Amino acid sequence: MNSEPLVEPCNYDPSFKVDIRSHEPLWCCTLTSSDVLVEMCALLSQLESICRKETEPITQPVGKRKRHYSNTFQTHGMVLIERMTNLLQKTCSPVPKLLDYLERNGCGVLFPRAVSYVTNPHTKITPIKQAPMDGHFNQASALNQLIALCYQLQHDITSLSNHKYIAHQIALVYQSINQLGNPKVLLDHRTSIETTFKKVKAELEREGETTPHLNADLIFWLQNLTSSLVQSVKTLSADLTGQMRPAMKFILQSTS
Repeated sequence: MNSEPLVEPCNYDPSFKVDIRSHEPLWCCTLTSSDVLVEMCALLSQLESICRKETEPITQPVGKRKRHYSNTFQTHGMVLIERMTNLLQKTCSPVPKLLDYLERNGCGVLFPRAVSYVTNPHTKITPIKQAPMDGHFNQASALNQLIALCYQLQHDITSLSNHKYIAHQIALVYQSINQLGNPKVLLDHRTSIETTFKKVKAELEREGETTPHLNADLIFWLQNLTSSLVQSVKTLSADLTGQMRPAMKFILQSTS
């Protein structure tokens, strides 16, 4: 037997539509041409990164291969293109077309994958073995990883009563330093870890200790080491930013 519906849905009223503004800045202000270019480079960096990831060959065994959702890349890419187009609305009149703006400012040299995708977002991206920003991303990631590990160690050494994994964390810091090559500004820190690491392990592996804990001297050493490492990285000295120079040079020349 048919019964009356419990509720009848109302027709959709367009006046209740909510515009999504999650990608818009919280603080609106007037932008100069230099500001627009810097912001455009930030958006192109994001697009270049996901384009690079999209064209990288899958190396996992077939049985362990993750599912690949192609629409994720397309959605993210189109959002970034829309943000670039909206950004140009803040330039002087007449508003340039996106491709014309990118070509005029030479963005294709620094972001070849991104500009290729903007040119034709509906075709498969042509793989590029090496692009100027590849080293920039790797270097920035390594520096960020080193700082994050130092901050984590600073927190754990003072907040945790059990220092069981401190030696492992120090080893990760040492590996992060090695990933950056042989920058002179970090050589003393690496040597300090090499000469003190055995003392740390011996202290944490003392027989009969159920809750390993570093002594005051080693805690003091570790606090100084991590603080000094953070300060050294934040100086962004020439031997730490070699691979980031093309982007820095491009921004300085374009905004001067």
